[in-house]
Amino acid sequence: MMRFLLIILIALLLNMPAFGQQSAFEWIARGDELFQNGKYNESLRAFDNAIEKDPNSIQAWNNKAKVLDAMGKYDQATKSFDNARQIQNDFRRPFRYPIPNWIIIPIVTVFIAIMGYFATYLNNIRISKRNAKIERVNRQLNELYGPLYALSHISKKLFEDFTTRNNMTGPDNIWVFANDEQREEWILWMKTVFMPNNLSIYRLIRTKADLLIENDLDPSLLDACAHTGDWEIMLKKWKDWKEGGMSSERPDVTPKVAFPDNLGNYAHESFKKLKREQEELMGKHG
Repeated sequence: MMRFLLIILIALLLNMPAFGQQSAFEWIARGDELFQNGKYNESLRAFDNAIEKDPNSIQAWNNKAKVLDAMGKYDQATKSFDNARQIQNDFRRPFRYPIPNWIIIPIVTVFIAIMGYFATYLNNIRISKRNAKIERVNRQLNELYGPLYALSHISKKLFEDFTTRNNMTGPDNIWVFANDEQREEWILWMKTVFMPNNLSIYRLIRTKADLLIENDLDPSLLDACAHTGDWEIMLKKWKDWKEGGMSSERPDVTPKVAFPDNLGNYAHESFKKLKREQEELMGKHG
């Protein structure tokens, strides 16, 4: 704002009459005073100076004509009156009256300064919004969707490998264990591999929900949290049972909410969408 005001001040100062110089109005007043005192030659020079300052001053041309008429220079007086009348006629027709440069230049300068100021202001707002958007997209990728994409695919791949290798199949997500050894191995994998991944996904969803693309939680995210909660309870019961807890019945190790198969697809599609947006914001497209 200070720079803008400084530009306007400089523009006005540059186009103001120099210190010690008289304006057209001052020369006209001086000429009138000299004319009243009968000093026609000095009065004529004063009006000529006024006309030099402002060639479109009707008063200056009229007053000059009066001086010339008083001096008996009738032809010159007529020409001076004609000039005044021509300027007056031009003034009555829109856009025909020539505006003095000392008015035009400061107006144009101030207008350009104002337009430049607002253009800079609007451009700064645009850049700020773009930078804020880039920062948010980067956070979405780095803090939520990137880790979620990796964890969900790793968990799915490890689970498929484990179940295929151990031939764990069954209807309605009820797994069939061939023997106790297979069940023990499954619990070991769950505690050391799958559950840490599940907990990492749960923490991402719980702590980074503000970075979600959507306004609401996708169902796959809710299922992932419910699946993790199921396993926390089951592992606690399994540990108590193994340590000789009160219950003699072996606890179930099948979660009521299965790990959501579509979580990986959701994370992958969201990740790709944000990557495209990031590239566009960074100017890599068009």
